[in-house]
Amino acid sequence: MKLKYKTPPESEGGAAVPGCGTIHISEIKATLTKLSDDLEFPFDLNEYTTGSTGKRDFSGDIDLVIDDKWWGHGVTAFRENLEKVFSKENVARNGDMLHLKYPIVSYKEELQEAQPRTGFVQIDFNFGNPDWEKFYHHSPGADSEYKGAHRNLAIAAISAVVGVLEAPERDSQNRPIQLVRWIFGSAGFKMVMRRSLQDPRSGDWLKKQQDAVLAGPHYDPDTIAELLFRDERATSADLFSLETLLAAVDKYLGLVEKERVYKRIASNFYDWKDGRNFLYPDEISKYFPTDDK
Repeated sequence: MKLKYKTPPESEGGAAVPGCGTIHISEIKATLTKLSDDLEFPFDLNEYTTGSTGKRDFSGDIDLVIDDKWWGHGVTAFRENLEKVFSKENVARNGDMLHLKYPIVSYKEELQEAQPRTGFVQIDFNFGNPDWEKFYHHSPGADSEYKGAHRNLAIAAISAVVGVLEAPERDSQNRPIQLVRWIFGSAGFKMVMRRSLQDPRSGDWLKKQQDAVLAGPHYDPDTIAELLFRDERATSADLFSLETLLAAVDKYLGLVEKERVYKRIASNFYDWKDGRNFLYPDEISKYFPTDDK
């Protein structure tokens, strides 16, 4: 399936390091094998791809996960290692993610369907538990009209709505002073109690809230699906893509919760810049501002 863009983006290449372009699926294996050798890793990075890498004909970048228990020296030390091998101008950092401009091995200049094609690809290094990172950064690839980010934002929306318990009192920012909800994120799937805090001197409500973990974190996809939808029939297959999630919402949730979920998904997509550039089913698009449907 093709991505359901309103208008395809002008550039599909990685943007963190200048000069990078798309890579064809036939070029990925040799490129990552060479990168593994350059870094003198005791394993082949082809076994540690995440996201949509290799799931469509062209990828805008290559997403990798480095086992932080294996590396053990932190992101800064890994960056210094990349800069030593490839030079500083080819390396960038965004939070805990590192980006590398790397030459495509066996580059096929005749393959020009997805622009830009520069002979270089952006390699993104994530750090964490490989099994969880592969699930958390999962992309359905060509089996969906939407990205892995759509899937994650939809799971986050369901987590924020389904089974939430709120105290009736509100703080000065109109938030419940206490609520219990699930959170889906890089640290796993966990239930938290979120409390508003007051300044001990003035009694004014603070902007910052405090989370206390009540359950989890859970990392098993089938367990997460069952807890998310509160139904023992739910499985990891329901979490595969935006399409399967919407089908699960329709299957497992009541009418009131469905509408709340659709509204929250629409809000999450609208707040994500790239999310505004897609066409959505009516149950989501009706909650977009009129000019952005």
